[in-house]
Amino acid sequence: MTDWQWVMDDLFKADANLTALEAAAGQVKSTLGLAEDFTYNITISINYPHKNATDFGDVDGDGISEDLSVYANRVKVCKWFIDEVNERFQDAGFKNIELVGYYWWHEQIDKLSDPDSVQLIKDTADYIHSIGYQFTWIPYFKSSGYDTWAELGFDVACM
Repeated sequence: MTDWQWVMDDLFKADANLTALEAAAGQVKSTLGLAEDFTYNITISINYPHKNATDFGDVDGDGISEDLSVYANRVKVCKWFIDEVNERFQDAGFKNIELVGYYWWHEQIDKLSDPDSVQLIKDTADYIHSIGYQFTWIPYFKSSGYDTWAELGFDVACM
């Protein structure tokens, strides 16, 4: 959990990452004479909730650290991350960049070592879509699942 929180903190760090992108996007808009309400679309990567993390941390405030060997907790962690990023993005009040979706960071679907991976992707896709965002993926060249990306719930995939 601390690693995932570090990622979020780093994304929203002053004068870096998203705040720097916001400033650069504003400069480009001004230089090109784009409309004031024009925004650049961005997506945020979701870390992979690996099932070996049996003491992830308490994401729901119930005093119990999430055990990611339990499938439901993996979905819970993905939703927690998405909700946290959404809240931080809204709180940042960006005017030049717009969060339009999430990117599945894991570039392959290893059904043998992680039999729940397909369902995890589908459940994450369903949640992302339910809150109005897109879900994207860039698999390794011909990695497992590359040819079923739409069935998995991705809106966009590229190789």
